[in-house]
Amino acid sequence: MKQMTKKTLPFLALAILIAGGAGCANNDVKRAYTSDDAVEIQNSGNEMEETSQTEVDEDETVQNHERIFLADADPKTFNACEEEWDMSPPDTSTVYVNRDYGFSLTVPYNIKWGSLNYKLYPYRDNVDQDGLLHLAFGPASSGGACGVEYAYSLYAIRKMDLDEALTSINGWNTVEEPEIQTTSNGFNVIYYKLGDLCGGWNVEIIGNNFNYLIGGCYLEKETVSDLISSFELL
Repeated sequence: MKQMTKKTLPFLALAILIAGGAGCANNDVKRAYTSDDAVEIQNSGNEMEETSQTEVDEDETVQNHERIFLADADPKTFNACEEEWDMSPPDTSTVYVNRDYGFSLTVPYNIKWGSLNYKLYPYRDNVDQDGLLHLAFGPASSGGACGVEYAYSLYAIRKMDLDEALTSINGWNTVEEPEIQTTSNGFNVIYYKLGDLCGGWNVEIIGNNFNYLIGGCYLEKETVSDLISSFELL
């Protein structure tokens, strides 16, 4: 696998933005989940493991209106600003497993997420030309240029030790003193908050072969901690 290059990601407090409508039908995104079953992503080493609660009935309004998956939206006509997006709290979860990038994570989900016309897979992931893994999950809403913004984001970047990662974070516009913790699973994490328009908490996980950045707009520290509690290095 190609070694990832270090990328400055000052937008980590931002959720994943599928900009300008057309991105919503990005063919690079591996669509690994349907409403009926979990499907292993072909040729990627990624897996989905359903919890016992994955089959959740949609409410009557949504049931009476046929929705298509957001990933299949027509890029020529899609406009996220014309949709009303459901922001209900999660009521179930699935486990995202990526053996190529050496981690698993419990992904929150609610089948109501999406809009009247579009429904969501529990996550969207892709690898860019630099080998940077990009995972988007959580509820979606309209963002800049009327694209789609996901509540949570994860990036897998090149491996750095604790001191190097902390130096990198201190070079960003942080508004809270970065906080180092050691998880019950024995790996180190750095919590930090950026002073941008988004203002959410983020965390960098010091992994074995990669580091992992998790964050999103307006995320509370408790929410980030809950995500970290389900994170495992493989």
